[in-house]
Amino acid sequence: MMRSLSGNRTGCWVFAGAALLVALWAGTGRAGAQAAPPSGDVATEVAAAVSKDPDRAVRIVVDAVAGHTPEQAAAIVDAAMRALSPAHRKALAPSLVAAAIRALPTADRLPQAPACACAAIRAVPPLEQREVIPPVAVTAASVVPEARAKIVECALAAAPDLARVINAAMAAAVAPLPQVDADATTGSTLPDGSVGRDSLVPMRCASPPCPG
Repeated sequence: MMRSLSGNRTGCWVFAGAALLVALWAGTGRAGAQAAPPSGDVATEVAAAVSKDPDRAVRIVVDAVAGHTPEQAAAIVDAAMRALSPAHRKALAPSLVAAAIRALPTADRLPQAPACACAAIRAVPPLEQREVIPPVAVTAASVVPEARAKIVECALAAAPDLARVINAAMAAAVAPLPQVDADATTGSTLPDGSVGRDSLVPMRCASPPCPG
């Protein structure tokens, strides 16, 4: 009887140990299947790359946006903008934002364009806003005109003191070009512009040989 109980107890321990090993193995497998090891914070990587080589900021942003999910585009733009020096920010901000939006899949440009533009706008220090925010807003709106209202709203919220400047820049960007009378460039003084038109006709040479 004692031998039987001892055997049963040993069998239970063996069974429990085997079950535990199976559970641990299954848990490890599930953990590995759920997610790959993280590749690092993309914003940190972009900031480091832009700080190291600011002249390549636009290309760095394009590659990062194209290689990550659309929802990460705004964070990428923000990181790049903050990593730039004031001079590089002024020179590159509009093209950086436009390139980031264009690097998105076509279907994601409209929903993500305001976020990208706002990220760039909010990253501009107060002393640089007058020179950077209006061209950023204009350029972003030109890439996705349907997002214009949200982009303007963000720009005005970030820099309310520049409302007149921002609205004027946006209005100028969509205003039709003025029509110029062709005769106005010829200096014609006649109503029909005949002198102006005639002045566009090459003069004939009276005494050959004539210059080519």
